Parts: sequence; C-alpha cells; structure tokens
Amino acid sequence: MTTLPLAADFPEQDEARWRALAEAALKGAPWDRLVARTADGAPIQPLYREPDFATSDDPSGTPGAAPFVRGAAAARDPYLPWQIRQLIETPDVKTAHAEIMTDLERGVSSIEIGAGVANSAADFKALLDGVLVDLAPIALDGGRLETAQHLAAFLKDAGPAAAPPAFNIDPVGVLMRKGAIADDALATAAAFAHARRDVFPRATWFRADARPVHEAGGSEAQEIAAALSSGIAALRALTDAGFGVDEAGGAILFTVAAGPDILVEAAKLRALRLTWARIMEASGARPEARAAHTHAVTSRRMMTRHDAWTNMLRTTAAAFGAAVGAADAITVLPLTDALGLPTPFSRRIARNT
Repeated sequence: MTTLPLAADFPEQDEARWRALAEAALKGAPWDRLVARTADGAPIQPLYREPDFATSDDPSGTPGAAPFVRGAAAARDPYLPWQIRQLIETPDVKTAHAEIMTDLERGVSSIEIGAGVANSAADFKALLDGVLVDLAPIALDGGRLETAQHLAAFLKDAGPAAAPPAFNIDPVGVLMRKGAIADDALATAAAFAHARRDVFPRATWFRADARPVHEAGGSEAQEIAAALSSGIAALRALTDAGFGVDEAGGAILFTVAAGPDILVEAAKLRALRLTWARIMEASGARPEARAAHTHAVTSRRMMTRHDAWTNMLRTTAAAFGAAVGAADAITVLPLTDALGLPTPFSRRIARNT
C-alpha cells in the first residue's frame, strides 16, 4: 500500500500568496477579522504553519510520556484505539439487557449504565446476563455510591479477571447537579474503594465529571477547572483513605463533553492532561503515574430536537475531536437524544460513529 500523492496535480503554493489572496478577500477589513476566539478569549488563527508552532521540536512531548499531553499510551491498539462506550438509559431492565447484547455483538467494546437503570445486585445480574465482563468493561453513570456497591457485588466473583470497571462515584458531580451531598460523601466513597481495591486493582473508582459545567453553558477553561477541582477532591479523599498518591491518581476517571469544534475539543483534552500532570507532580507522584484517564461524551447542549438528522454531523465531529485528543473512552450519544430514549436506528448510528 502506498501513499496517494493527492497534492501532485496542484501547483505548489506558499504562505505569502495565500496571505495576499486572504487580504484581497478582506477588502480593507482588519486581519483580526479572520481570527476566531474561544469563549475564554483564546485566539484561533486562520492558518498555522511551522513558524507558529514548532512541531519539529516536539513541544507537546511524545505519547505515553509525562506530561502525557498526547495521551497515556505510547502506542494504541490498532483495532481498538479507544473504548467504544455506549450509554444505556432505558429504565426497563429486560429492554436494556437486549440493547446491551445488541451493542456488544455489533461493535461496542464497553457499556455505561445510566442512573436508575439498575438499583440492586439482582438488577445487575439480569441486566448483564451473558455479558463477558472479562472482555467488556462496565461503567456507571449517575455518581451514586449505592449503585457502585451493587455493581461491585455483582462483579465480585469475576474479581481481578474482570475488565477494569469504572465505578464512577462522583459526589462533586452530584453536588453540581443536585445542590447538596452528605458531609462525609467523599470519605465514605473513598473508604468503599479502599476496602475493595484488592478485588478490583485496575478499577477507576471516582469520576471527575465536567459535563455539568459544559451543559450549563460553561467555557472550555471553566470545564477544565471543574474537572481539576473535582479530581483534587477525589485525590485527597483517596489518599486520606489509605491510597498512595500514584494509585489514587489512577483511580480517577475524568469525563468531559465533546463539542463540534474538532480543534478546540482536541486542545481541551490535551490541556486537561497537561494540567492534571502538573497537579500530580506537585502531589509527589512519579512521572509515569501522572497520566489522566479520560472519557469524552458528545455534548448534549449542541443537540437539536428539530431536524435531528443534523445531529449526526455534530456527533461525528465531536467524536473525531475526542479521538484526535486521545480520549481513552468515547461515548457518542444517539442523534435522537434530545427527543428522549433512542431508537434502534439512532443507537446503531451512534455506535458506528
């Protein structure tokens, strides 16, 4: 297989000619008109070249090396470079089980169980009947300790052989969404994790979820700040409960929303990993333990109820931005998300995307 010379049939161009054409198109308007800005005021130039960002000097570092700007892994699995994580929100356990089996049989590699879908160990047994939990990681949404306890009870027989579960206990996220949590919520969750860490040594126990800020209209910097703040709270709770700082950092999953701007979303994930690596460095973690585990979920605030087909364009761009940004797991919400529970067709499009 050879690289196709796609540019071979076009005349060679240079930046000076491009700039002259751009200035002619502006018709006297200031150059700044071509400079876009993020919600935080960060400029996005209309063109980036080597003099703007010296990629030959590798300023972002290499993948798999601190500060992990380009991802935690030096080389990704060529067949599954990130977890394809499908969200299950159907409240009927029997229907939800059928959706899970269909998704796993047709390409999904990880399942995230939404809030209220399973409320007991018996529910999890019915919901995950026939699921190969040693192959498909199980994750939770909603942030509740009680749900994590039920999942741990269901998975205890599999134990260390289970694919690393994401219990995603999230007291700070619950606080952001509900306005209140128990005073000892973080400490209780950390004690639960510490008591079971030998059973599930590769699990992520806490979720640092920035989506409430994003969905409320927050900017990229505000979303990163919320994720870091939540991550620090989890880090302190876990170390207070007896985790070492290296182990505690690996027990936290950072979840962010992915919007339709590919470059902005890739940059956001990189910035999150860079700043978290700095926090872990300041906390005394070894360089190899400073990587942030990241999960990107396509944005709900970008979805439309009217002409929902256009949501396929938005979620595709968002998923691509998350992949370029080296997210460890990606969830694409169905195109009908703003209309309620998904149809089989919208679920198929989501997992295929």
